[in-house]
Order: sequence, then structure tokens, then C-alpha cells
Amino acid sequence: MNSNTQMFSHFTKVHLIYRAILALMFILASLGYANSQSVNEEIYKIPIEDSKGEDYRIISLGEKGVLVVLNSADYSKGKSALHISYLDSTLTERWSHVQEISSETIVMDYDIDGNDVYVLLKVKGREYEILKVDVVSRQIDKKPYDNLEEIEITHFKTAQGKCFLGGTTDKNPLAICYDFQSGNSQILQSINQLKVTLVTLDVFAEEETVVLVLKGPNTGKFKGLYINAYDFSGRLRYNYFELPNPNYNLITFRPYFGSNGRLIMLGTYSLRNDNLAQGVYSMVLNKGVEEAFRFYDFGYFKHFYNYLPEKKREDMVVRIQDKRDKDKIHLLRHRLFVHDLEVTDNQVVFVAEEASFIYPRQSNILLRGGGEGTDWVGDGYQSMKYFVQDHDNLLINKGEHVPSGLVNAKVEEGKTFPIQFRYKHAFACGFDKDGQLKWDNSFSMNHTNMDLPIEMVQVYADTDEVYFIKPDRDNIHYKVSGRMEYDEQNLVMPMKDNRPEQRIVYFDHGGVQPWFNKNFLFSGIRYSEHALNDGGEEKVFFIKKLSFLDEKLSE
Repeated sequence: MNSNTQMFSHFTKVHLIYRAILALMFILASLGYANSQSVNEEIYKIPIEDSKGEDYRIISLGEKGVLVVLNSADYSKGKSALHISYLDSTLTERWSHVQEISSETIVMDYDIDGNDVYVLLKVKGREYEILKVDVVSRQIDKKPYDNLEEIEITHFKTAQGKCFLGGTTDKNPLAICYDFQSGNSQILQSINQLKVTLVTLDVFAEEETVVLVLKGPNTGKFKGLYINAYDFSGRLRYNYFELPNPNYNLITFRPYFGSNGRLIMLGTYSLRNDNLAQGVYSMVLNKGVEEAFRFYDFGYFKHFYNYLPEKKREDMVVRIQDKRDKDKIHLLRHRLFVHDLEVTDNQVVFVAEEASFIYPRQSNILLRGGGEGTDWVGDGYQSMKYFVQDHDNLLINKGEHVPSGLVNAKVEEGKTFPIQFRYKHAFACGFDKDGQLKWDNSFSMNHTNMDLPIEMVQVYADTDEVYFIKPDRDNIHYKVSGRMEYDEQNLVMPMKDNRPEQRIVYFDHGGVQPWFNKNFLFSGIRYSEHALNDGGEEKVFFIKKLSFLDEKLSE
């Protein structure tokens, strides 16, 4: 046997052994997996075309399904396209459509109104368009927004065929009710002359009410907190005003309507004039009159610090108790990404993720998307979600993936945008319809690092149990426990569609979103290649339906 034949024989044996090892690994993984979990994989993949790019978004429609929107990077003669696909709740595609747009257009935001999805498009500068998609009739309409007020839009909500736009004009807040069908606009009263920041704009279809929260500086003519409630014609129903309090600062605001039509505001607060959280507050307003104001310090939560190692947790409890024994409050400073509220018939679930911000050592640095150096300084009006998406800020370039799970936390005014976000833990707490805290629980995130601020954990709670879920590239981390019982151990389940013979060479996390009941949507970009085949590369945008079934997780 000559040397070439011997070499070929040796290579063949190694090749066969390698294939056998991979097959054995897969079988063992499958056996262990089957013994521990009942798995039903539901996944939707779209092959990525280099010419079209990776700018995919997913829009959750609850039990009706999900809308997938690709803002194509491919353009000709100044025109590009949105590729829109509608999937049902089993991730089966029902229809698709291509909508022409200008090549500069950015998808900024969206909201759901019955069967209609309204998508806010930023063409350039302060030029906007609104796209309306009826997922049942498949009718799609696109209209330019006649921006006579020159508003820079930072908030977008819809209800009953109306679009509610919030933002700034000449550094003053402005909110507008825009009728999509007629094209008529109505400015919401009593805010445009205030030198304050529009913090939130929320719409409640059942109550036919728009709620604005605005905050002024701590000193000067316009200092204080303003909460205004309007009807859908733009008329002011009632308002609430509070001067700055030297003892506490309200940081975030998540409103809902409780029993007897009362407006209840949940959010985080700090001690003194800080922007890092001490706890969660609950404010109850009856037609603008304060009926109750409760503060829930994290030191009094049953499970907030359970994510810490035992020794650190014990030390923290001792420090908090020592202050309490002296009738003082131990200062806490937690930087939190607060989710939208999950409101059910019997409770309201408040969820937040704690993360530390990693800042660049110098102001001029190379951007994530390539580009020239920038200071990345926020103006305090935009959310991180809007800031990241805007191509003018150079965080993401045309055609690059924009995570669907970007957080709505405010950009910190005058601060450089962080280059990394280090997640510590998530917590959930449940309130009744009167705004009283009933339970809390938490979930360790083991210092997960991300380049962009996205929602990494989602939570579902029923009357007995709370479900946490955190998917990543390779695994699903999750936990199911009684609402008031803490389980130290997070469970881990491998992603079933990750095969041993496939090597993932690139992964971009799109975040995880609540969908309906105990179902969640996980999306992102994945490049993989076959370990034994140089030509077996796969580039996809994926959506996964992750479901809890009988206290077990199904992918």
C-alpha cells in the first residue's frame, strides 16, 4: 500500500469515527432530553439574503399570531421595500406582502388596535409615515403624516382607528390625536407651554382614555410631576400635579385602571434626587385626586436579593436590618429595565431586569456598526428603543439586525450611550386591582452581557405559580415555582434544533417577548455551518415559540 493510499485510509477512519461520535452525542443528548422534558419544537426560519439584509422585526398579536417585517437593505432609484409576513399562533405563514418605501425609511415603533397593526415609519428628519396592516382582510394602507407641528415623535399608541403621537417640538412636549382615516389631527391640551419632558403616553381603549406623564426639573417654574388624562377627542378629563419631594424621586411610570375606574400608577422610586431604584411604588388616583400612595422598599421584599450568593445576601440583610433598628432606611441603588405591565382579570404583574452599564473609557470610539466616532450623548427625550433604531446615532446601520426586544428605558440625558449591559437578575411582583402588593419572586441571570439593551427574561403568573424564562443561543433557562416560594435552582434545557454536527459561527439575540398565556416569542439571527461539510452554511432569521406545558417547557 503506497503512502497516499495509507493517508486516505487513515483519513476515512478518522472521518467515520468523528461521525460516530457526533451521532452518539446527539443520541445521548436526545435521550437525556426526552427523559427530563416533553418537547414540541415550533420554529420559523427565514433564509437571509445578503442583498436584503437582516433588519427583521416581530410584532406580537397575541393568540392571533405574529407579524414579521423585514426592512430591506436592497434599494434602487431611492426606493426600498418592507417585506411583511403574517404567521398564525403555530408559526405557519398565512400570507405575505411587499410594500414599497423610500430607501431611507426606518421602522420606529408599532401598536395593535384589534385586527389592525399600525407601524410608525421615520422617512428622514421629522418626516413620518404610518402603515396600517389589517391581518384578517390583508388590506395595507400607508399614509404620510402631515407634520405641521414639526414634532419629533418619541411615543406612539393606537386605539379605535386613532394614532396618538407624543414627542417634542422646540424642546417642549407635544401630544397629538391623529385620525388615520380622515387625516385630521387634534393637539392634546395643557402641555405644550410646559418646559418638561414627556415620560410616558399610554392609551386605554376600554376606558377611552389617554394618560400622559410629564416630569419637570427639580427647580424653577416648571418643576414637578404632571399626570394628565384625556378622552379620545383630545379633551382634558383631569390632571394631577405634585411638587418635587426632597425624600423621594419617582423614576418610572406604568399606569393601569383598577377597580371603580381609578387610575393606578406603578413604578420604581429612589431616595432623594437619585435615578437608581430603592423600591416600587403604587399611586392610586380618583379623577386626579390622590387616594393612596404606597412605597415598597426592596429591603422588605421577600425574594428580591435571593439571586445573591449566600454570604452576600446575609450581609445585605444584616445591613438593611441594622438601619431599620435605628429607624433609618438603608440606601439601595438598582438600575432597572421595567417591562410593560401584564394585566389580567385578577392581578397586575410588574417585571423588571437589573443591569449595570459599561461605559467607554473615552468618548470617541468605534461604533458597533462601523462608522466614525461619536459622543453618543442622549438628550433625555428618547427611549433607548428609539435611540438605537435611529440611523443618525450610528449604533445600527441600514440593513443590520434590530432586536425586537429593545427596552423602553429612557436615554440618560447628557450621558454617553453604554457599550455593554451586564444583567444581574430579574424580578416579578404581583399587585391586585387596587394597587396593593401581594407577592414577589426573582430569577438569577448570572451576569449575562449584551451589546444592546434588550428584554432577556419574560414572566407569566397565574393564581398559583410564576414562570420565568430566559432563552439564549444554546439553552433555555427557566423556573416554575409558587408565586411566594423561591426556588434556588434555575433549570436548563438545550435548544432542540441545535445539532451537534452544526457549529454556530454568529448569533445576534433579538430578545424574548410575551405572547399569550404561557407562550413566548424568541427571535434573532443565526449563522451556522456543518462541521463535516464546508459548503453547509446556513444564515437565518429565526422565531421560536417557547411554551410551558404542565409545568414543563416545550420549544
